[in-house]
Amino acid sequence: MSSKLRSLKKKDKGSWKLTRQMTSSHEDVLQNIEFALVAAFRDHDAIDDRAALAVLEAALHNRQPDDHIVEIAVGMLGGIRKMRSDVSDDVWLDCLRLVIASVHRHSSLKPGDTGYLDFVRQFVQ
Repeated sequence: MSSKLRSLKKKDKGSWKLTRQMTSSHEDVLQNIEFALVAAFRDHDAIDDRAALAVLEAALHNRQPDDHIVEIAVGMLGGIRKMRSDVSDDVWLDCLRLVIASVHRHSSLKPGDTGYLDFVRQFVQ
């Protein structure tokens, strides 16, 4: 096995460990983030997985989105963040990163694809 491949496997193990830790310790925060995305999806048919990813990345990097509907969803997510003032910024950002990874895992990110949103909608009421 090449050293590059070993390195990638180590990164995956670290990523998996973080995923398990965050899921068990901060499931409520992850659900809050996912709730905002699903609520935006229900309110606006134009939101697909690419838009959900744009929302998460805008929140993660504190950027203003170009798309109006994405901007609305970022505002919804910002409202959740204010509500969760008990959560440190580091935990919040780690949760955003984890949800971003989930979007990549459950979506092709082709225009109109809602694989991630359909998946997560099962768990968010």
